[in-house]
Formats: sequence, structure tokens, C-alpha cells
Amino acid sequence: MQLLRELVAVIMFVLGIVFIVDLVSSGFDSKVLLLAVLCFVGAYIVWPSKKKGQRDEGNNFLDILEVVIEAPVEIFMWFLKIIGRLLGRSDRNGSGNCGDGGIDFDI
Repeated sequence: MQLLRELVAVIMFVLGIVFIVDLVSSGFDSKVLLLAVLCFVGAYIVWPSKKKGQRDEGNNFLDILEVVIEAPVEIFMWFLKIIGRLLGRSDRNGSGNCGDGGIDFDI
């Protein structure tokens, strides 16, 4: 079962890369961008991650593949956290009233 999950995740990741290449070469299309994002998120969800405790073996190739497959989603979540923390600060004028009425995107 774990091998099947790894194979499906790799296929989805490669398909996401194909959609990104198509997006760059053929011009912007929102449907292609949505398909690429869905493929990357799907590969992230399906992949049996060591961080989630789903894979224990010490295979170096799978460890590298895990970093590559999880990188797009991890970078996007990191970006959202930074934006959320920047927008979440309501103490810009020094009033000491921090945390009221801000936007927070912590994922």
C-alpha cells in the first residue's frame, strides 16, 4: 500500500510539473494553474511522509523524493504564515493593544 501511495504521489507531482511547464510555454491559463496546484496538493496529501509518522524506513532516495514532493506546499504554507503574521499585527501605532482585529493565516 505504501508503494502505491508513493507511486501515485510521484505521478501527481510530475503531472503538476507538466502543467507548470505548459503554463509557462503556452501562456497563462487559470484552469491549468488550478490543475497544477491540485496536483501538487494531491501529491503532498498522498505521499507517506516521515514527518507524519507514515514511513519509518531509512531509504535515502525516498527521503530526497519526500523533500522534493513536499517543497511546493511547504513553501506556500511558509509564505502564507509570513503574510499572516505581517497582516496580523494591529499594534502598528504603539497603542499596546496587540491582537485585536488582525488577519491571521496560520496553517
